[in-house]
Amino acid sequence: MKKLIIKAHPSPQGLTHRLVDEFVLEAEKSFHQVKILDLYAEDMDFLKFENESELPRKPEMKKYRELLAWADEFVFFFPVWWYDSPSIVKNFYDSAFVSHLAFVYESSLPTPLFKDKQSQFICTSGGPGFLYDFRLLPLKRVWHHRMAFCGAKIRNFLVLGPKSRRAEERIEKFICKIKKIAQK
Repeated sequence: MKKLIIKAHPSPQGLTHRLVDEFVLEAEKSFHQVKILDLYAEDMDFLKFENESELPRKPEMKKYRELLAWADEFVFFFPVWWYDSPSIVKNFYDSAFVSHLAFVYESSLPTPLFKDKQSQFICTSGGPGFLYDFRLLPLKRVWHHRMAFCGAKIRNFLVLGPKSRRAEERIEKFICKIKKIAQK
């Protein structure tokens, strides 16, 4: 399987990077092809246009779209801030998951084009992770709708929290979960 890791954490010391490293190591041991896209290492501008037909056609957008077309699975890694993904993740989604790649409109209705793809979300949170499991907060619901719009099924949505009670033992337990899903 071809896995595209979409990583978003501004600090190289962030736990997100460690989780990505563990996932990649395990996925490669299981003979998956892996490519990593570190959004904070990219030179990505936020979308600016007056008319959708003026959507910027920048070279990096072509690279992102080629990576999305290449992958069988998108694996997002990010910290949860204010009950959502960092804005750079949403900007990437808006810029890369575009019409004629992720979906097309037919008779005014969207037709998903990523039906053969899947996604996973591995997040950290300063708040209690169980809140996201019970859908009390919109994070999972919003990403389920985003992925459904383009047809990619969500296999896993894991949230590690809270930061204040994140002992090494808890982190290791979470990493064990990540390693298991990286193998599949």
